[in-house]
Amino acid sequence: MFLQVKITRQDRGAFRLLWWKDADIRRTAKEYCLTVHPFGAVSSPFCANFALKTVDIFGKEFNEDIQVVVDKSFYVDDYLASIDNVQDATELAKAHGSLLRKGGSRLTKWISNCLQVLESIHPEERAEAVREIDFERLPTERTLGLFWNTMVDSFEFKVRIPKRPLTRRGMLPSVASLYDPLGLVALFILPMKQLLQRLGKLGLGWDEEIPNEESKSWLEILSEFQRVEDVSFPRCVLFPQSDRLLLELHIFSDASETGYGAVAYVRSYISDTEICSRLVVAKARVAPLKVQTIPRLELTAAVLAARMGYQLQSELDIKFAEVNFWTDSMIVLHYIRNEKSQFKTFIANRISIIQSY
Repeated sequence: MFLQVKITRQDRGAFRLLWWKDADIRRTAKEYCLTVHPFGAVSSPFCANFALKTVDIFGKEFNEDIQVVVDKSFYVDDYLASIDNVQDATELAKAHGSLLRKGGSRLTKWISNCLQVLESIHPEERAEAVREIDFERLPTERTLGLFWNTMVDSFEFKVRIPKRPLTRRGMLPSVASLYDPLGLVALFILPMKQLLQRLGKLGLGWDEEIPNEESKSWLEILSEFQRVEDVSFPRCVLFPQSDRLLLELHIFSDASETGYGAVAYVRSYISDTEICSRLVVAKARVAPLKVQTIPRLELTAAVLAARMGYQLQSELDIKFAEVNFWTDSMIVLHYIRNEKSQFKTFIANRISIIQSY
């Protein structure tokens, strides 16, 4: 994508390079200026994204909804959108292709969980796995680092644990081996981080072999970690059969001596007798090395929940009838509701953050 974005003439001097023919530095060097944004330049992602966001200037003949989707549905050069029905999805795919071509870009590697949408896209512009459509089974594709099973429309995870020595340095790659930006499997990763923290408290060196007891704990955690592949999460958090008039956001927070976290669910009222909840995002944190009381950790978890709620309401195009925050700590509830008492700095700062949302 970067090579599709021109550098303005007055800025090309910042992208100069010297070239010696045949790599012979005894010769006179030739000076070149790049005319397009190169890979590796710090400015390239921003400039490419800016060019993409301003592509609507080429699309005055397209309706405003299409231009809004272009503005909100891209992450650098990856486009993701969720559409209610086949007809709108098909029209949107065609319109986006035409709009972006006017801006010098071309959308390719299309994938969808709907066969009718894929059939409407030229085979050469589909993802390689669906150029020849298999009506029996759609593939699992990577979407912004996540594995998307398009057949059942769910997110899945693949575990690849690197073989490393049982040292702190050798254990770190396993902790970072799973990409999970939504925190869907945070409960599998948190025990790894907690064990690494305990090893740090023991004063072990980075390349020092860990004790037998911790080694057994690590192997048990890895065994449990591999079960991540047996878990899947529905991509869609809303239900087509729901009238969508009543959607609720519920965020839970909790803490223990070794960790704290928050998790958010969207609750849909499909009918008067049927209600369904879907996991949206979760966050899990290791408790600080400095020992904190459980009420303080519960309050910290509540701050995490408040920030999560604000972000979800800001980013999701969903009108929630209710937004509810849940904690099992009566002390935290007392902190938040108390507007008269003067608390110590740690507590007062966190109460202020929660109340600001």
